[in-house]
Amino acid sequence: MPRLRTSGRRQWFLLLVGLIAGGVSLHWGWNSRSEVYTDNAYVVGNITPISSYVTGQVVALFVDDNMIVQPGDPIAQINPVEFQIAVD
Repeated sequence: MPRLRTSGRRQWFLLLVGLIAGGVSLHWGWNSRSEVYTDNAYVVGNITPISSYVTGQVVALFVDDNMIVQPGDPIAQINPVEFQIAVD
């Protein structure tokens, strides 16, 4: 029976293709485990309205979206000129 011979170049090529296919498979498998995809998602959150006892122009904000604020922390600064005029 004749023996099939493969050249060294072909063996290296097949080994390289196998390694690339294995690497791509591992990469795809690992990423599919760690990432979650959905077409039907919603976010549950609490929104707390803030009302003030005074009116005026806001000149500075001290908080950002989704920031945790403790009681007593300043949230915004109102332009003090109108209040100073009323005091004077």
